[in-house]
Amino acid sequence: MEKCTLCGRKKAPRDCPGLGGKLCSVCCGTQRQKAIKCPGDCEILKAAGKSRPEDAVGDVGDPAGGERVPRGAGFGAEQPDAWKAAEWDYSALVASGMIPGFSGAPGPKERAQELRRILASCPEFYPARLELGIHFLCIGREEGDGEEGRRTLMGGVRGLLEHGDKDEIAETLDNCCTNLENRFRFEESMELYRAMLDVGVDPAKAHDGIGYCLSYIGDLDGAAREIRLAVEAEPGKAVYLSNLAYTEMQRGNLEAAGDLLEKALGIDPKDPHARGNMQCLKAMRRKGGPRDWKSFLLKKPDRRTVERLEAAEDDDGLERLAKEHNKGLLMAFRMDLARRKDLTPAGKFDLMFSLERFAELAEREADEGAFELSDMITVSVGFKDLIDAFVVETSDVDRAILDEVYASVLEFYGFLAREGAVGKEDYDELVKEMAKARPGIEKRMDQYGQVRREPGITTERKAQARRKIYGAGIDWR
Repeated sequence: MEKCTLCGRKKAPRDCPGLGGKLCSVCCGTQRQKAIKCPGDCEILKAAGKSRPEDAVGDVGDPAGGERVPRGAGFGAEQPDAWKAAEWDYSALVASGMIPGFSGAPGPKERAQELRRILASCPEFYPARLELGIHFLCIGREEGDGEEGRRTLMGGVRGLLEHGDKDEIAETLDNCCTNLENRFRFEESMELYRAMLDVGVDPAKAHDGIGYCLSYIGDLDGAAREIRLAVEAEPGKAVYLSNLAYTEMQRGNLEAAGDLLEKALGIDPKDPHARGNMQCLKAMRRKGGPRDWKSFLLKKPDRRTVERLEAAEDDDGLERLAKEHNKGLLMAFRMDLARRKDLTPAGKFDLMFSLERFAELAEREADEGAFELSDMITVSVGFKDLIDAFVVETSDVDRAILDEVYASVLEFYGFLAREGAVGKEDYDELVKEMAKARPGIEKRMDQYGQVRREPGITTERKAQARRKIYGAGIDWR
C-alpha cells in the first residue's frame, strides 16, 4: 500500500481529491480544511458535516432515544456514510494521540470538541460518546460536567450494549471502569459493571469490579459478598480467590484470608497477586504485627529486617524496603481520600496526583537511596529544594499548581499525624517550614518563568539563568 502524500509515513488507503494523491486517516482527520484544501464534493467531508462552520457543534443527542437498530445489524445498515465518516475521524483522533511528538495531537479541550463534532454528525457513534463521557467525568472541572458526563457516558454504554459483541463490551467497559476508578469515580464504575451483569457479560469480572469499588468506599461487607459471587462464577480462577482474601484481610479475618490464599496458590502457585497477598498476610500474622489493614499499610519497616540489611550493606534491599513502606503510606491515604465526603472526585484526584509527583521527586532526590516519606526531619529540611526541583522540571508552573502541591503535602502529612504514623509536633514543624519557604519559592519560580518565556532563548542561556536563580546545585538534575 502507498504511503500518505502529506506525512509520507503512514499507509494511505484513500484517494484524496484535495491533494491529488493518497491520504492516511490521521492526516485526513487532523489536516482536513487546513493543510488540505478539500473540494465541496468530497464524500468524507460531506458525511462528516465539515462543510458547516467549525463552531456549529450543536447537540450531540442520545442514541437511547428513537428507533433502535437490531443487534448485529450495525449502524452502517441505517446510516452508512455518517457512521463510516465518524469511524474514520475517530480513528484519526486516536492515532494522532498515539504518535509521540506529533504536532497535530489535540489537547483535552480540543479533543472534546472533536468528539462533539463527530457525534453531531453521527449521534449513534458510541465509541466517541463513551470517551466524551469519560472526559467530562474525569477531566472536566466546570459546573455541570459531572451530570453531563454521566448522561453522555450512559448513552454510550447503551449504544455499546445494543450493538457491540460480548468481547467488545467486556473489554471496553473494563477500560472505562479502570479510568473511572483511577479518578475516584467509583459509583459510576459500579454502574458500568452492573450494566455488564444485565446483559450477562463476564459476570465474574463484573462482581469482582463492584467488590473492588465497594472496598474503596468503605463497604467491606458488601465487597466480600460481591467477590464471593465472582468466585462462585469462576471457582477455578486464582485471582478472584486472592481478591477475596485481600478483602478479608481488610476486614481483619486473617484465618479466612489464609485459607483462600492457600486455595489460590494451589490453583496457580505463580499468581503474583496471591503471592503478594500471602507476604502481607505473613507480616500481619507475626507476633506483635498489625491486625488491621490500615495499621499494616502505615507501619514502619520491620526494625530487625532493616538491621539485617544494614549489616549486609545491602543498599538495594534497604531501598526496596523503603519504597514498599512509601507505597503503603500512599495507598492508605488514597483509601482515606476515597471515603471522604467533603471533597469532589476531581479534588481527590488532584490531591493524589500532586502528592505522587512530590513523593516521586522526594525518593529520587534523597541523598541516601533508602528514603522514607515518614522521615519528617528529611522532608522538612529538604522541602524547599524539592519544590524548587518540581518547578524546574515542570513547564508552566503557576501559583495554582503550587497551591495544589502544598495542599497535597499538608493533607497527606495531616492524615499521617492523625493516624499516629508521624508525630504531631513533627507535622506542626513541617507546616511552619512550608509557610516560611513559600515566598522564596514563588520569587524563584517567577524569575525562572520569565526566563522560560523569553523569545528565542538558547538552552545554554537558560541553564546559566537557572544556575543564577537556583544555585549551581540545580545542575544535578
